[in-house]
Amino acid sequence: MWRSELRSSPSRAPIVVGVDGSGTSAQVLLTAAEYATLFDAPLIAVQSCSSSHIGELTAPNLAYWNTHESVKRDRLDSAVDAAITRFPALSIRTLITMNSPERVLLERAELAQLVVIGPRDDTRPQAGPILGPVGRHLLLHNPCPTMICHDPIPGPR
Repeated sequence: MWRSELRSSPSRAPIVVGVDGSGTSAQVLLTAAEYATLFDAPLIAVQSCSSSHIGELTAPNLAYWNTHESVKRDRLDSAVDAAITRFPALSIRTLITMNSPERVLLERAELAQLVVIGPRDDTRPQAGPILGPVGRHLLLHNPCPTMICHDPIPGPR
């Protein structure tokens, strides 16, 4: 799914990809890396965790955040390594932050040419992909095109 009009040719402005650590994150990052390679643009991989997930910023919660951030960093590094292996000339920067995904992605989108995210991480049976709150927010407020990558359709191409 793609929201927005293409108003100009691809530029050297970065492509921003939101990575949430779910099962589809690595594929979403590879899709964004492919576009960044095609556009000859840098890629910024963003992973965020709202402070509401850890509660009040007390010493025990900060210790939890440090552990949580370390796990997120390992997952993100693994996905980035796979993208670099596939696209060795690609410039990838990573950012892990404690802000809301919507806020971080919109801030980065101000200077980006494209924001790429995955579908809502939802394991319930459903008729089709469901947009989560981040996807809905970006589709309504993002200043640049937004691509929402769903699982690839199995079968021959």
